[in-house]
Amino acid sequence: MFAKCHRLRRLLHYLVEKRLCGAPADTSEYAIGIEVFNRQAKSYNTGEDPIVRVQIGRLRERLRALYASGRFASEIEFFIPRGNYMPTIRRATGAPAASLRHDSKMSLALLPLTCISDDRDGMAFTRGLNEELGYQLFLEFGDRILPHGLPAAPQHATAADYVLQGSLRFGMGLARLSVRLLETATGRMAWSTQFDRQAPFGISQQEDLASVIRNSLAGHFNTAAAVPRGSE
Repeated sequence: MFAKCHRLRRLLHYLVEKRLCGAPADTSEYAIGIEVFNRQAKSYNTGEDPIVRVQIGRLRERLRALYASGRFASEIEFFIPRGNYMPTIRRATGAPAASLRHDSKMSLALLPLTCISDDRDGMAFTRGLNEELGYQLFLEFGDRILPHGLPAAPQHATAADYVLQGSLRFGMGLARLSVRLLETATGRMAWSTQFDRQAPFGISQQEDLASVIRNSLAGHFNTAAAVPRGSE
């Protein structure tokens, strides 16, 4: 379905590359027009030239048709949310969860992300992201997740091998999410990263950020498991 769609292939490759690099500024309509469709920076006007909007619409439809056809078996899907061009990489509906190579007894306590900006919309977005993140991590790790750091029984409070915590800051149309993974036994920070996203902030952005955290955590654990003990 993409064999003869050279523009759409190039567009999808560019968007996914920017997704993996965490470069939201490079997925603006203006940046895409210049980098993908060879528009001239001095004369390109997104209001007069709709090529990016048109091709993004075609890409959404082509991806939807591809996955709906049942002819393409994959554990992941690419989805372009409406209102922004940064793609979401999500597990395909009905696809089996990838088996992580780390210890299956590993447990992870999820502390609620906090909003450290005095912004009502930001606080509401953070609450929604917490819900989405809990769901996404459950899909990946199952019952190894201790939701929101509130175990059912007091004796489980320190039972988690890892604790995931983080915060969001909002300002000038930008949201910055900082997350870190702590080893409870040592207090050591095992992993940390940041993600920036541009407005508008809504459900699609919550799904996007939760999916990125999920994939990043799974990648971290898989990489760690692949390193023999004593070789670090």
